[in-house]
Amino acid sequence: MLDRAYSFAEQDLAATLRDETIPVALDVHYAVRRRDASGAFLRRVVYQRPELERGHTQQGFYLCAADGTLYEGWNNRSVRRLRQRLADGLAAHRARGEVTHAVQPDPAIDKKYTRALPDGGAVVEVFSRVLDGTWTKPPTELGALRRAATGRDHLWIARGELNALAEGVWPDRLGRRIARFHLIDNTRGEPPMWTARERRACQFAITRAANGDVDVTGRVALVAKGGHRGYEAALRGAVVMRGAALQRFDLVSCGDHWGHGPFVRDAPAGRFRLAVAFRLAERDYAARIPPQAARDRRRYLAAR
Repeated sequence: MLDRAYSFAEQDLAATLRDETIPVALDVHYAVRRRDASGAFLRRVVYQRPELERGHTQQGFYLCAADGTLYEGWNNRSVRRLRQRLADGLAAHRARGEVTHAVQPDPAIDKKYTRALPDGGAVVEVFSRVLDGTWTKPPTELGALRRAATGRDHLWIARGELNALAEGVWPDRLGRRIARFHLIDNTRGEPPMWTARERRACQFAITRAANGDVDVTGRVALVAKGGHRGYEAALRGAVVMRGAALQRFDLVSCGDHWGHGPFVRDAPAGRFRLAVAFRLAERDYAARIPPQAARDRRRYLAAR
């Protein structure tokens, strides 16, 4: 139950969220910089947060009306506070009454912030997990959840790369993209991507069966400057093409990771086992979420 008395029960709160709100998940650091109507609307919502000051993070939760009126804005991971804030915001919305706001098509979308899958490309789901490691400190309640968490992302494969796979050729650019932007420990936060200079080894080989299916093997060595962070792993998988259409993309990387980034702390001590798995994405709305590293779409696809 909620910690405070509200005009409606928790069950009613859940039903209201399901039936009367539109959930939106986005990268606020990225989207708030858009120079179009979408970015302007988000900035209007975000900057109503009373405690938001210059230099503070804009990430968090926002509950607003269709006209951009902010009811609640906060940046806290407490489930209890989340429920309280949602209930407060919904109560304020109900007290205000019906809000109508005409939405017009955006006449000038900021193309710099439009991240779309390349025409004819394919989307692959990416999952990462710490399999084994030793922590020197007991975790907090949130830390325990993070240590057992699964990182998620998407890999984009371009049409030309699919054509190469159909011919039994592994595209070097695809291997570089996987190594630099997807063989990362993102299980506890937002990780740094590997740079081209930190890619010490990136080798992939394929064997094509008589039926056209492709077995993939690989090896990577990724080491940050100074050696404080790295990942050395072997990869193995299978790719199935039907013409130029990707039917299956199963790939697993497993190896030793060490160190952490500024926004993904609390790594196990020393070396620990990190696995990254890839599989063809289902064709649903979730597949439209762009890769984490695709903020710079050109750099992501080139992966030099």
